[in-house]
Amino acid sequence: MRRLIPAAAAAMVFLFSQAARAHDGYKFELKAGLKKVQRGKGEFAMVYVEGHAHYPDGTLLRVGIRHPNVETYLKSVQVRVSKRLFMAEIGPWEQHFPPGRYPVIVEFEFEDQSKGMQDTLQSHEDIAQCLVNNPEFQAKYKKDNPEKYEQFMKEIKANGGRCIGKKQSGSCFLEVGSPEDAERDRAEEAALLRDGADAAAELFSGLMKVRPPAPGAGTFDASDPRAWYNRWRDDWTGVEGPLRRRSASLVWVSLPRVHECLNSALLNMLLLQDAVHSQAFGDAAAWAAEIEELRALGEGLTKDQRRRRDHLAGELRRFAELRQGYERTIAENLAEAKFGKEGIEPSAENRLAWLNALKDDLGFEWEIR
Repeated sequence: MRRLIPAAAAAMVFLFSQAARAHDGYKFELKAGLKKVQRGKGEFAMVYVEGHAHYPDGTLLRVGIRHPNVETYLKSVQVRVSKRLFMAEIGPWEQHFPPGRYPVIVEFEFEDQSKGMQDTLQSHEDIAQCLVNNPEFQAKYKKDNPEKYEQFMKEIKANGGRCIGKKQSGSCFLEVGSPEDAERDRAEEAALLRDGADAAAELFSGLMKVRPPAPGAGTFDASDPRAWYNRWRDDWTGVEGPLRRRSASLVWVSLPRVHECLNSALLNMLLLQDAVHSQAFGDAAAWAAEIEELRALGEGLTKDQRRRRDHLAGELRRFAELRQGYERTIAENLAEAKFGKEGIEPSAENRLAWLNALKDDLGFEWEIR
């Protein structure tokens, strides 16, 4: 069994990010940085965000950092505005940040505010209606509230002539490493995953070729079935370990779908190995042997023996269906990891060709999709 090269799994570590460029948004200006901090005996990564917010003191904001290419937060925290400023610490992370551009987002939502703050915002910021969008309302407001009118107009002018909405956001990028660093890291990850997918396919193929021993031939591949079982588990660990360690060591991986598919394939291989072991050496093998003994009795079966035979046959059918499900899940996940839309080398044609070649080699009884 091939072993993955541990060096291919090494992640690049950056102690400091480049200064993040601020985004001059409607209501926000912000910047972010990445530092290593000491917490107890451990060293952790921490993202620091600071910025300016055109909101009154006490306004609640959410600040978070996202994957480079995915619209979900790695982590987020809530902070409050104080003297038009906000600060956030996001983390800590034991994992490393691989090179890349990470969007850092600050969000305001009116509905997240307390009732008291909503009343303050409603009055102070004129959320309900914008002065510049309704001339009649503007004229009436200027007449009824001249001091607030001047305050609001200055606020609107300072914010590019636009009024507050009930949802606002601003952003900047946390830049870790250089574009060259990011490209090199992606190439290393792809190489690790390619080796992992090939090794997993080899492991799967070997498992599929295990057959129950012929009568009188002894056990398969070992005098002790447990020795075969443990040896295969060692090979499985040699494939799964580097992939798991790579994924666990980073806050984000550039090919998340590949990691997901390989993880699913490998976990299902454990279930398939248990099924293969049962068919070769365990309960399923015993059921099959007992069915053969009952069939040998021919017409001399008693009613109870016929029931027993039919029950065991049903158990074996269900067992075969379960095993077939594991096989299909493994094969399709490996194909998706290698050639799927978000795979290592996307190609629908190569995906289908690889699955068909695997079917010819291993004799699958299910239809390729």
